[in-house]
Amino acid sequence: LVCLLMVIGCRRNTPTGNSSQGVQPRVVSLVPAASDLLEGMGAADHLVAVSNYDVDPKLSGLPKVGDYLTTDWERIAPLHPGLIITQYAQGRTPAGFAQRVQDLGATQLNLHIERLEDIYAAGMELADAVKEHEKGAAAIASLKEQIESVRHAVAGEAPVPTLIVVGPEGSSIAGAGTYLDDLLKAAGGKNVAEKMNSPWPMIDRERLASFQPQVIIQLLASSSPQVRQQAELVWKSLPDVPAVKNDRVVRLSEWYVMEPGYQVGRLTRQFATILHPSIKLPQSATNLSTRQSPSDGGVPVR
Repeated sequence: LVCLLMVIGCRRNTPTGNSSQGVQPRVVSLVPAASDLLEGMGAADHLVAVSNYDVDPKLSGLPKVGDYLTTDWERIAPLHPGLIITQYAQGRTPAGFAQRVQDLGATQLNLHIERLEDIYAAGMELADAVKEHEKGAAAIASLKEQIESVRHAVAGEAPVPTLIVVGPEGSSIAGAGTYLDDLLKAAGGKNVAEKMNSPWPMIDRERLASFQPQVIIQLLASSSPQVRQQAELVWKSLPDVPAVKNDRVVRLSEWYVMEPGYQVGRLTRQFATILHPSIKLPQSATNLSTRQSPSDGGVPVR
């Protein structure tokens, strides 16, 4: 009986294997977009922990063990990860991080995600790292199809001058050189902030008004009613902005709207529906994770 219990204990503490691919890597993801990409390709079973900022309901049962600034190594160590996913700019990796990863016998995969093409590349990097190349290839092909089908559907429409606002204050926006700018163009929009010198500039209300956007898309991921109310007050103070005057300020509050992961296909469709409401979009490609969303629309400001 003692021997049998020891064998069962060993099996429970040993990462599950795959007869065709060997041992499946146990993954700690400190990057919400990476967690979403893995979940989107049907490989979330590799995840044993996620970042403090992961809010995907499907991953809510996993322990949260860190973020860009802090890492809870005491919680990570007992999980015996084989792969730790990060996203640090060159020269920004915390001191001693690589050594801690090495001490765990793990490998660090540091992603670079700024543009839409980076999302595709990161998806394949992740798929190969967890030995799920076919799942990754199928998921990225599906994601590309989703976005390109939207691009094709709105190709004959005049681009709509649009401002993408991040957060409730109205001062942080998405400029050129960002994945949000790429999605906006695919959805038939023209970024009114494309000539600014920063991909994520800060602006005051005078500069915002000078852009004269026809549409404002405000991203308020997983926001509370209080935050949404704060956002409404911003636009009430700018009644002469065309988007405000014509009731074309739209708030999107789904959990994924600020995440450069697998859900960018859905977000592109939302952008297109906001910008070109008369266009009938093609049926969305099947999401391999079979995830459902309560709505693909937005909340217009009244």
